[in-house]
Amino acid sequence: MHVLLIGAGGFLGRHLAAALIAAGHTVTGTGRRGAPPPGHAVQHWRRLELTAADNAADWPALLDGVDAVVYAAGLLRERRRGEFDAIHGRAPIALAGAAAASAGIRRIVLISALGAGEAVDAGFLGSRVAAEKALLALTPGVGVVLRPSLVYGVDGRSTSWLRRLALLPLTPLPGDGRQPLQPLHVADLCAAVCRLLQPDAPVPPGGIIEAVGPAPLTLRAYLAALRHGLGLPAAPVLPVPVGLLRLAARWLAPWRTQPLCPETLTLLLRGNTGDPAALTALLDRPPRPVPAFAAGEHQSAERADSAAALAAGLARAALALIWAAGGLASLLPGGRSAGFALLAQLGVHGPLAWLLLLGGAGLDLAFALLTLHPAAGRRLWAAQAAIVALYGAIAAVGLPGLLADPLGAIVKNLALLALLGQLALHAEPD
Repeated sequence: MHVLLIGAGGFLGRHLAAALIAAGHTVTGTGRRGAPPPGHAVQHWRRLELTAADNAADWPALLDGVDAVVYAAGLLRERRRGEFDAIHGRAPIALAGAAAASAGIRRIVLISALGAGEAVDAGFLGSRVAAEKALLALTPGVGVVLRPSLVYGVDGRSTSWLRRLALLPLTPLPGDGRQPLQPLHVADLCAAVCRLLQPDAPVPPGGIIEAVGPAPLTLRAYLAALRHGLGLPAAPVLPVPVGLLRLAARWLAPWRTQPLCPETLTLLLRGNTGDPAALTALLDRPPRPVPAFAAGEHQSAERADSAAALAAGLARAALALIWAAGGLASLLPGGRSAGFALLAQLGVHGPLAWLLLLGGAGLDLAFALLTLHPAAGRRLWAAQAAIVALYGAIAAVGLPGLLADPLGAIVKNLALLALLGQLALHAEPD
């Protein structure tokens, strides 16, 4: 078949493209960029802005010559208000309307999300309900809805994040960690999509398939399985109050490169399980259980990658804390007095001393915030290294007594410079 793959540039889209091509199909991928990501497997590419594709008239040109459509576009959080409704709702509804008028479309697979059927909110899950109903009503016998659970993939963002948590000597869990999950390996989801493109695929009467693992397990058990798969012994659990996690999710929400946000936390706390019977019939075998894929085929490499990512995250958190502590200390009465005393030894008094003290505190606090930002890169680490070196040089020349400080007030900057060098070395180019 000639398959139109909507949302081909994401984690799931990349795996689907490779699986569809391996199955002998020709794939035209779409994404918001004008070209596929480097190394992408698709044979053809079309730029498609889904937030503007909400009319059935927008789709016939894309559907020309296409035999099947796989709609794999989705997002966990909105960049702009209304994106959930546009990408999960209006665009697939318009696609269904156009496909209903096209005699050449033999199959449409809409990849939704587990729990969409019970959703009453207008967010991540609720925005999908109308599209599911429209597809099944407008394209009977052609449209199929796949509702996947949490999808496991070594290169998936949520999997990488959970494996980093599993590496910690204490496993942090929301509450008691008994939230039910039913993770599905990305290869099983891709196999299900490929099977649905075959004319004899067993589709249940309602047209909806819950794409879940063979049996539920708790978040606590899932993280334990991931930890065991990384070759580590069991770790004690650190219960984290749900209220504290909600605050953290709101604070982290603007930083889209990490998975914790109000939507993902809500999904986790509500549970994520379903009936694997329809998927088992489709695959003609049970989906693989967590222990079968959590161990991985390259355990040592996966453990090294996860450990490196965790170490980088912890290093950035420690660095942000250092900058924040320095900035706040300069604003508190005791720290302010000590700062003025040091500046006086350098011959700086009056308004200039106030300017340097408050300016330095503001710069430190700005560095603390920027250090935690996902876009932090080599230029930020270079700027911080320059400031650390400047502070150290001024102190060493103007206050040589600090070089003999038994607490290493100046010498410790060498460790800070080494840390910044490591971050710059492993950072993506700006």
